[in-house]
Amino acid sequence: MSRLFALDPAMPVLLRPDGAVQVGWDPRRAVLVRPPGGLSPTALAAVLRTMRVPVGIAQLRRLAGGHGLGDTAALDELLTALVAAGVVRERAGRPSARALSIRVHGCGPLSDLLVE
Repeated sequence: MSRLFALDPAMPVLLRPDGAVQVGWDPRRAVLVRPPGGLSPTALAAVLRTMRVPVGIAQLRRLAGGHGLGDTAALDELLTALVAAGVVRERAGRPSARALSIRVHGCGPLSDLLVE
């Protein structure tokens, strides 16, 4: 069985002007992540947003590799740190056959972020 990782759905993934990626709104719980070598902040944000639904480690490694990450150990360390910080959940199992869906009403910065 593979390990699955899921980002807490209540925590958005935001790009910061200083090159970091912020996970979460709340200053007390938000986590700043510096992209590992080979990944841009935009690419790291895309990888993290993929984790809104449980995703396997192999798929995360392929996605990060497609964005330029050559060192899978760096991704493993990042995931371990995010699990320790409480913003990512890890579990053993199989991905769900059914994809989660949401409906977004209205337009504005928040709906634009949710649709990404």
